[in-house]
Amino acid sequence: IKGGTEVFSESLKHAFKDLKILDFHSVSRQHGLPSPLPMLREPMSAKYLTRWLAKQSFQPDIIFTNGMFGWALNNSIPTINIQHGGYSSLAKAAFRKTSPHYWKLRFLYGHFEKVSCRKASLVVSNSRFTQENIRSEYGCESIVIPNAIDTSILKHVKKSSARSQMGLPQDRPIALF
Repeated sequence: IKGGTEVFSESLKHAFKDLKILDFHSVSRQHGLPSPLPMLREPMSAKYLTRWLAKQSFQPDIIFTNGMFGWALNNSIPTINIQHGGYSSLAKAAFRKTSPHYWKLRFLYGHFEKVSCRKASLVVSNSRFTQENIRSEYGCESIVIPNAIDTSILKHVKKSSARSQMGLPQDRPIALF
């Protein structure tokens, strides 16, 4: 299932016609990259993908990375790092300090994301909120390019209001697949 990052990456093809999108899952299926350890899945995936890229005959003119995925790159190719919120800020907002997810996201993943944005030639945030998170958590300046959605239609509303408008029960869990 494609998430926001994958959809965003696909949209870049409209601006860059010869864009080659490399993601760990596709490259690992085609070229047999090792499976990363669960605790370090994303940073190890970035490292394996960086090693694979270094062995290829093509050399890109520019590399776009998402979040922490630029941490292992050398600085010989200009890199644009795209931030979508920040792991460290997510940990503080979504998890209690007693949760192992808090520590993993806040400090471990946050570290790799910080390295990635500090190594980039340019950092792009998807909102002013993300821009402030990246500045305060990682000390990185960024420019804002908002997501290309109509926020007059797709906007935050109270859960009870949304359920009422859609005729859904107020007191039952709802799952979407």
